[in-house]
Amino acid sequence: LFRGAQLMAVYFLVQQHVAEPTMVVGPSMLPTLHMEGDVVLLSHLAFTPQAGDLVVFKSPLDPRRFVVKRVVGVPGDTVLHEPWRRLTHNRIELSKIRCDGPPPPDALVPLTVPPGTLWVQGDNVANSTDSRHYGPVPIGLVVGRVV
Repeated sequence: LFRGAQLMAVYFLVQQHVAEPTMVVGPSMLPTLHMEGDVVLLSHLAFTPQAGDLVVFKSPLDPRRFVVKRVVGVPGDTVLHEPWRRLTHNRIELSKIRCDGPPPPDALVPLTVPPGTLWVQGDNVANSTDSRHYGPVPIGLVVGRVV
């Protein structure tokens, strides 16, 4: 009985501080991750996010939800943004980039990723709510990296 309690304690410590399995739900990371049932290993070990990493973070739109996205830009990187989309950060709408008229449908403008944030996007860009919708994600919302 004592041995079983020790093993459970080690399991919970590893799960909370090292890594834990996490199930993927939703189409935003297709084809990399499948909509239902893919299980990924989420590392809680300290890391410096790099472009290309898959990260899990608390949704800026609903902090009770966790989402997985790919890091596209780190602080100081320049990403292309569609200026006519509503861009919010901390639930506050950011000022829109000024244009003399409506931008063409395929217009992209550069945006520099601010310090302390990441620009994240789903691999299935046509079916993903990500930084293109809610802006840069504070690094403090990141709970781990998919390994």
